[in-house]
Amino acid sequence: MGLFGSNRVLGIDIGTSYIKIVQVKKEKKLYKANGTIIPTPQESVTKDGMIELGVICSLIAESIKAIGLKVGGGISLVSSDYCIVRILEMPSMDTQDMQEAVYWEAEKHIPIPLNEAMMDWGIISEKEDRVEVLLVAVNKDIAQNRALLLNESGVKPLAVEVEGLALLRTLQVIHPIDDNIALIDMGGGSTNVVITRNDIPYLTRSIPLGGRYFTRTIQEILTMTWEEAEEMKIEQGMDIHHPDMDVMWEDLLRKINRSFEYFRLQYRDQKIQNCFLTGGGALLKGFAEALQDLLGIPVSILNPLDVILPEKALVSHQDILDKSPSMMAAALGCALRQVKY
Repeated sequence: MGLFGSNRVLGIDIGTSYIKIVQVKKEKKLYKANGTIIPTPQESVTKDGMIELGVICSLIAESIKAIGLKVGGGISLVSSDYCIVRILEMPSMDTQDMQEAVYWEAEKHIPIPLNEAMMDWGIISEKEDRVEVLLVAVNKDIAQNRALLLNESGVKPLAVEVEGLALLRTLQVIHPIDDNIALIDMGGGSTNVVITRNDIPYLTRSIPLGGRYFTRTIQEILTMTWEEAEEMKIEQGMDIHHPDMDVMWEDLLRKINRSFEYFRLQYRDQKIQNCFLTGGGALLKGFAEALQDLLGIPVSILNPLDVILPEKALVSHQDILDKSPSMMAAALGCALRQVKY
């Protein structure tokens, strides 16, 4: 018999480096998690974000069986690379007119034809005759791919979740304070920036520089194997000094800072109080310190397992999880979507 009962929801995050699978339940004021983390098979996530379903679905199904989970349904993550989250300021109007107005306004913000996107929206604040609308759009092919992923893994698809919103949901549990907070998630394929005001994502940006790019660059510059380059990246990080490496780190920091500058320009009266790091790259040596010097605010690594306690050891590759528990943040955010907190 599974630990969570048949109505527990599975959160799944398929990254270019690791597959994260997790369930969360709440008992009184405690959150408890069970799940696993396993390496993503090479070339199973394509350059256009599609997941090759065969091997991945088999791995997910086998993992669910090995852990002994009873799954009522699943929520699969969509990377920020393939979705848009925007705040629109619009005049107040009735629901039918707002639906049409949001559709036309979305054309200005969504870089693909609207018939190729799945959209949702909601009013997040109202002031006199103006409203703020949260608009979320996902590439339709990617969303359908993620739903099919769940279905072929033997899991009933409940929803696809945008990465920025999943990360924010985990943050709300770990750090339930209405500050303006930034989240920087460095995954294998990209680095994502989310800046929140009162738990609303007022800025989300995806930077196409991630852990695998840094490993590949180290491998090419210093002429070593992938495994050697990965180990050097983890152990030395930004302490690796080489002209080409310095340019790479500076490029990443410059692009992150640009997102912060844009937020400050748009919301001049708002100050960002804290910044948290998530993802496999959060432990990159020197990264937090470099960001803190650059941004002038406290920067720390978000460890969701400090609050969301493992029901048992999260099985399979526990060594990976011990080193970087922050990489579970987005999968936990998917699972938390169905948990009252």
